[in-house]
Amino acid sequence: MKVSIIVPVYNCEKYIKKCIESIKAQTYKNWELILIDDDSKDESGRICDEYAEKNNNIYVYHIENNGPANARNIGLSYAKGTYCMFVDADDYIEKNALEILNNIIQEENQDIIFYCNYNEGYYNGEFIQNNNKVLKFDIKSNEDMKKNFNLLFDEFYTHPVWNKLYNKNFIDKVGAKFPFGINSAEDFIFNMELYQNVKKAKVIDKILYHYVKHDGESISSTFNKEKFNGTKYVYEKEVKVLEKWNPESVNKFKNFFIKDINININSLFNKDCNLVFRDKKNYVKGIVNDLVVKECLENVECENIRNKITAVLLKRKFILLLLLMGKVTRMIKRH
Repeated sequence: MKVSIIVPVYNCEKYIKKCIESIKAQTYKNWELILIDDDSKDESGRICDEYAEKNNNIYVYHIENNGPANARNIGLSYAKGTYCMFVDADDYIEKNALEILNNIIQEENQDIIFYCNYNEGYYNGEFIQNNNKVLKFDIKSNEDMKKNFNLLFDEFYTHPVWNKLYNKNFIDKVGAKFPFGINSAEDFIFNMELYQNVKKAKVIDKILYHYVKHDGESISSTFNKEKFNGTKYVYEKEVKVLEKWNPESVNKFKNFFIKDINININSLFNKDCNLVFRDKKNYVKGIVNDLVVKECLENVECENIRNKITAVLLKRKFILLLLLMGKVTRMIKRH
């Protein structure tokens, strides 16, 4: 089994060496590393070139900056492996990751192999490491994929691409691509194209990937004015897919959308948000009046108290209370 490892690279000079070294250190040696330099402005591109010059199974492609989705699509177009995996440039993998995955493939080919990951980083100067819940089971049909989708969704196995090994022929047969111009959940859109067609997959009880957060950062610790539009796009697109493919998961996805709306409102009170209060009110007003949001709220069964409160405030257009809840949430998380 040859594995193509695809790494989008953008302004990550502090971390890219550790990522590459973790791949070079693999106990299983039949791999190629495809580094897609997305027009980095720091030394990332040069570092990648140095590795490629010294290693005949490391390749670098320098492209115009168009984001990680485009970089991954380009990486797939160059991949020559039977299987492929995606690694983020500031993350790294266990040294026996490919050996473990190869042993599984030798027993039986799979469309996808899911594995667990560590979440790690420094918080207030202290190194913290934990892992997602470790699961183990086989998926022997698409009906099995449907039945286990909610469990995988709850434990954050469904969304990212970096916790999976993919059969390259399966990707090509489905024609799955990462969507261009989406600033959130582009991984999930790619994966959903595949989940609808999965016939054989494994969820293994191995922790093979290190997902690294730097200086306590997270998706909810930064403000992005366009993130709601990206979130809404993903919801509209994928709820239609689920309605046809797996209706039992629609309500769960609606809850996920409400949670994301919550995160969007909370981010108005992040340190990097420079909107004045009037603009924050208008931002939330746009959300409560959005037709897609209204449609989501019409027949959703909220799974937790937080979502129930958010749904009520959204339905009744209590903009000031939504803002207050967002502010209080941020104050609590800072302490």
